[in-house]
Amino acid sequence: MKGLQDGLTQRQFEIALGVMRGLSNKGIGRQLGISHFTVRNHLSRILLLLGLSSRQELGDYIRSRLLQPT
Repeated sequence: MKGLQDGLTQRQFEIALGVMRGLSNKGIGRQLGISHFTVRNHLSRILLLLGLSSRQELGDYIRSRLLQPT
């Protein structure tokens, strides 16, 4: 799974999956038991690490990684 996570921590990857599923920061926070402010901070770091500029790009990126044949 390391290749799929592309250098993201487990928590960052969980947040990225929430974004891919269309959840809001509050929805992701509720699901993971963290505040939406913490989700926002993680999300900013994720976008920076992956060189992406929006939630939509992140969702598309994670979706494409999950659908890639191994």
